[in-house]
Amino acid sequence: MAWFLFYHFAIEASKVVFASTVLINLLLIYMTIKYTKRITGVYKYMIILFAAIGILFTFMKATLHPYLHSHNCGIVFFSLEADWGKFKQVEVALMIYTGVYSAMISLVAIQFVFRYWILFCNENLKYFNTWRCIFWFGYVLLIGMGWSFMIYLCAPSDRYSRNYMRESLFDTYGMDVERTVGFFVVVYNEDHTVRWHNVAFIAGLLFDLIIQYVIVIYCGTTMNQKMNEKLASFSVAHRRLQEQLFRTLVLQITIPSIIFHLPFIPVLCAPLFRLDFDFESGMIYCLFSLYPPIDSGILMFVVHDYRHAIINTHWMESQLGNVEIYPPSPQPPPAIGRIRRGMLFDIPWIIILIQFIVILALVLGLFAFFLTRTGSSVQTYSTRTYQSFELQTMSPSSSPLTFRRRYKTTSESPQEVDFDFSEDVAPTEERVVTIAPTTKFHHSTLLEAANSVEVFEHDESLRAAVFTVSQTCSELGKSILVRGGNAVDAAIAASFCLMGAAPNKASLAGGMVMTVKSKTGNATTIMARESAPLNTDVEQLQKHPELAQVGAKAVGTPGVLNGLFRAYQKFTSNSVPFKQLVLPTIQQCIRGFELPEDLKNVSRTSALSSFFKANQQNDKLFCGSLAATLTEISEYENPLEAFYHGEMAQKLVKELGGYLTVSDLEDYESDVNAAICTEIDTDTKLCGPGPPSLFAVLANTYLATKNMSNLDKVNEVVRSSVGLAAKIADPMFAKSSKKYAEELAKTSKRNSAEIKESSVNFTEDGSTEVLVIDENNMTVSVTLSLGDDFGNLFYSSSGFFWNNKMRYFDLKNQNVPLSLQPGKVPTSLAAPIIVVKYNSVGPQVTPSTQFNVCPQVLAVSGGVDFLGLVHLLREITHRNYDSSKVAPSLFVQNSAVSLKSPSNKYSITGY
Repeated sequence: MAWFLFYHFAIEASKVVFASTVLINLLLIYMTIKYTKRITGVYKYMIILFAAIGILFTFMKATLHPYLHSHNCGIVFFSLEADWGKFKQVEVALMIYTGVYSAMISLVAIQFVFRYWILFCNENLKYFNTWRCIFWFGYVLLIGMGWSFMIYLCAPSDRYSRNYMRESLFDTYGMDVERTVGFFVVVYNEDHTVRWHNVAFIAGLLFDLIIQYVIVIYCGTTMNQKMNEKLASFSVAHRRLQEQLFRTLVLQITIPSIIFHLPFIPVLCAPLFRLDFDFESGMIYCLFSLYPPIDSGILMFVVHDYRHAIINTHWMESQLGNVEIYPPSPQPPPAIGRIRRGMLFDIPWIIILIQFIVILALVLGLFAFFLTRTGSSVQTYSTRTYQSFELQTMSPSSSPLTFRRRYKTTSESPQEVDFDFSEDVAPTEERVVTIAPTTKFHHSTLLEAANSVEVFEHDESLRAAVFTVSQTCSELGKSILVRGGNAVDAAIAASFCLMGAAPNKASLAGGMVMTVKSKTGNATTIMARESAPLNTDVEQLQKHPELAQVGAKAVGTPGVLNGLFRAYQKFTSNSVPFKQLVLPTIQQCIRGFELPEDLKNVSRTSALSSFFKANQQNDKLFCGSLAATLTEISEYENPLEAFYHGEMAQKLVKELGGYLTVSDLEDYESDVNAAICTEIDTDTKLCGPGPPSLFAVLANTYLATKNMSNLDKVNEVVRSSVGLAAKIADPMFAKSSKKYAEELAKTSKRNSAEIKESSVNFTEDGSTEVLVIDENNMTVSVTLSLGDDFGNLFYSSSGFFWNNKMRYFDLKNQNVPLSLQPGKVPTSLAAPIIVVKYNSVGPQVTPSTQFNVCPQVLAVSGGVDFLGLVHLLREITHRNYDSSKVAPSLFVQNSAVSLKSPSNKYSITGY
């Protein structure tokens, strides 16, 4: 990390370089106009133009602070300056900056062509005169515009590339990628396919650099060779002058090449070779600001000696008093418009002509491609690569081969289960139900205690177990374990099942938070909560907060399917295909689910009766529309392509209305991070998700009440603890939130001044959980949520209710962590937790000897009932607790799994 603060130095150095460039280049311009009377015409204009472009270049460098950063298969060209204006203005400024740089390079090439012709092909110099000079200045302009349009068309910042560079930018510069203005190049997709538009950008830049240097090197070396032949019979003084000229030319070619451009080419090409490194390439890129003053200094030196070299040649001796740019020729110049035949085959002309045609074709071709491409052609750009996916986990060094973790499973003799995996079930015809949002549910108070006064323990000495609020879904999860799947596979299958069994709490249009503990003890969280659509009208919701409660504008971008599939990619046993995790739910939707008790009253009294009328028969709840949607999703190798892209996404957005767009769906990506773990007792750790989950508040609340014996006081502290949520928000928007949460979770102290009454009601009645422990000690806790019960009360023709997560933002205050911002994920009570015991084994030989640590799961729970979770933690750590308030959980004792819950209506399945 020796270069960690280099960009701070680069920012200050660019200001010094700008001041130096202004002085040197103004001196060059002054000397060219005042003292070089024998240099006239286009050559003088080229010198002045080059000096002026150099001043502009270093000015933009000193104010815009453009920078370059490399990370594995990606490069980002961005601005370190936040005061230049709006996002689009900075983007345009970066484009102009690249155009100015390329124009400087092309102008150097033209100067070498001019010098080559003025010495050896002086009859061609008329093509630098009068109206013909438009071509040369047009060439400079074309190359500059070509680079600008190339970076705009070939290096756009999409969700995929921003997610890829997110961690690296934040770790190196402390910059939030969502607020970083720049151009992102990532060469490979998640499936190792090539992002050709980004490759075209790299190839175009390399091609242009190579062409310019071919011109420069050809002209320079040819001049050296021919002048040696021409001056072989000259005096020693003339030969020394030629040697001096050659050394000067070498300096002008070598300095920018070796110091500036050659180090830049490996950085530019590195993404093509998938090199695993983070490099602050700006340390090379910032050297480009030295180019104008150095080259101007060399140019003054070259022009001086070169003028003397020309003066001493025989055809200039008669013109010492008035040297014009075009020396006299023994033959009359050809008429204007008639080009000498031999000139057409002059190599500089051919190279420039080829470059002109190729760059023009490249720009026009890319422009036509991006105008005519379809939406489906870019759908893979919105998913995260396995590299960036691994960067946010406990194993950032994992290779592509271990992207999908494989766990050994003990072969079990097949057991009879009520699910048929052998064939697909044709879904019934979709039922379109329109529900008018006329009634708003009255939600229970936050942290409501359970009604039962007796705790029930279901001890069946199971090696593996699944718990959900639906017996059918628990059995379905168990069937996946029997087939050789692991805890994550079973949790995914049970989650899909709950979308049919509990449509008021789980939905494809909802969100999810998952905590996973692998058998090695690593804890990972997947945050797939809904995010605010980018087209959200913040002012409208602030003026009319009721729109965030019910209706189309209350909907956040759904993330549950993305989160479930990312969990499958990361943790699957590879024994059960993803399609087979969805198929049992499709079949059960056709058979029908038992209608839960909490829905029976709703069907009689609420405005949702039309939904039940269309889907309920006797005590069965059918979900044919959901079955049709899941069937379509399951047919895709990547189910995200079905739901978040293409026709289904367009249908959902059109049907819903509101702020949600297809772009929101295409760009959605869940966050995968290491879990926050804090010690709650001797060798006992509590693990859960980071922000925007309020898990840190839960951990702090338990630690603060750990030594309290008065349960009424405990309950009071728990109920007031939500006041600590004011600083916990989406870490992509509140940078200090993650650090604050980590510190809060590890201490029992709390600043009373920080506990303020929240303007947000965090109650999530529309939530449910899935708990799974498999026989390999892999543990999963999932909290699924729609927000309120039945979400926004809109039922899609695709078979699910939409969420109403927009109401979980602070709509009364602005510029606070909980305030509403487009793209932001709201703060949530969802806290899937896993409690782990670390048993020390082996003799302690010396004070420095380390114990071997064997992690063992003590319990797994989840949901949004903080009061129940606090009493659960008190029970685990052998404090007094209220058994009527303990949240449902799976306990592990002596390798046997059992269920503890405050009600006998819950049951556990396993083997």
